[in-house]
Amino acid sequence: ALLYACMLSLFGIAWLLVNFFYADKLIKSNVPVEWLSAIIIAYSAIQMLAEPIINRAVRPGAKLSRLHLTVLSGIICGAAFAIFGALSSVVLVISAMLLIPLMLSIPEYFIGELENKIIDQLELKDNRAASLSMMNIGVNLVQVVSLFAASVLTKIGIGWCFAFCGISIIACSLAMLLNRRKSTADMKEQN
Repeated sequence: ALLYACMLSLFGIAWLLVNFFYADKLIKSNVPVEWLSAIIIAYSAIQMLAEPIINRAVRPGAKLSRLHLTVLSGIICGAAFAIFGALSSVVLVISAMLLIPLMLSIPEYFIGELENKIIDQLELKDNRAASLSMMNIGVNLVQVVSLFAASVLTKIGIGWCFAFCGISIIACSLAMLLNRRKSTADMKEQN
């Protein structure tokens, strides 16, 4: 559950970076800040592709499990986020700005779904709202700590914030896979 809270916190921070630092990235790339409204409208439209992508990925007979889809989409999202901080080409910056919100939405959806499965496994179905609220409090606490780290990184440069957040998303995605393998190995060992 802590790993999911960390991932959801990272997505919250990633959204803050998108919402607050896209304008700075545009300015640094010599793109008029007036383009930001058009970029927001465009990435909002592109972001609507998340549902059809998810539905196609989880259809019956799909080759990857939901966990593997979560990890894979988290790694892709984290890599795009980390690389975005270093981009300077106007075409690449705008392309990344349009795709990163979509990339954030996909693993974020899967994490939310896994969070609900944890509640079911812990037999807390009757208290789902309270359980989700408690998990959300944990997410907010992790987010506060992460925001302090991000504030230090902004002194170094915004690109480093994107890189740190992206690398953290990748690390948590891999930790989810390793944690699942360890849990599976522990279960086999007990039998």
